[in-house]
Amino acid sequence: MKNITIIGHKNEKDLNLTQRAAKKACRRISQFLKLEIPKSTIKLTYSRKELDKKMGHKTEPWIIALADLEKNEITIFAPSIYSKEGIYPIDRFPSTVCHEMTHIAIYAFVKGRSVPVWLNEGLPYVVANQTDPEQTFFIPEQGICKALDSPKNWRQNIRGVGQNLVGRFVKFLIDSYSLTKLMKLLKDLEPNYQYVHFAEIFKKIYDKTITEVEKEFLDEINNP
Repeated sequence: MKNITIIGHKNEKDLNLTQRAAKKACRRISQFLKLEIPKSTIKLTYSRKELDKKMGHKTEPWIIALADLEKNEITIFAPSIYSKEGIYPIDRFPSTVCHEMTHIAIYAFVKGRSVPVWLNEGLPYVVANQTDPEQTFFIPEQGICKALDSPKNWRQNIRGVGQNLVGRFVKFLIDSYSLTKLMKLLKDLEPNYQYVHFAEIFKKIYDKTITEVEKEFLDEINNP
């Protein structure tokens, strides 16, 4: 784990827990996606104000970490205050580290191509084993891929939808059509995202329209 530097820790316990989580995440990402993590930094924070400053606005309680993709830097609440500052139990800390490190791995893989938000968030959910088959959600009227593609659409629609939806949809794509196709989708994306062009790339790879595949997903979750 020579390519991961951990900074900001105030005690050895926080450092050790983070080191173990990062090592496990590197192994998981390498085995699952066949991707290596570029040289990165994990910064432990002990203050919600520091995270707010990093984000540029007041953050909601469920925001407990973020990845600065340009700097390959993850800011996350230290294990000793992870549950106090957030809404998740401490046993979610390793999966959070894995989720954020997956963001960095994806960013390095796509090399400047523009990834729709549902895919950029959904794949880390799958890699980090954060999907919950029991959690309820509703499907946006415009469809998953269109309603949750851009940062603006994501902010407008994600509250009622839940991030678990995009994780389950990406898992469906992997389980039903293979990880190989999903990685090709990432590889074939364009530098400037446009839904119409993305839909064409999707159809070329999956030999089906986004609407058809989303319907298959709905049929599966409604008839387990």
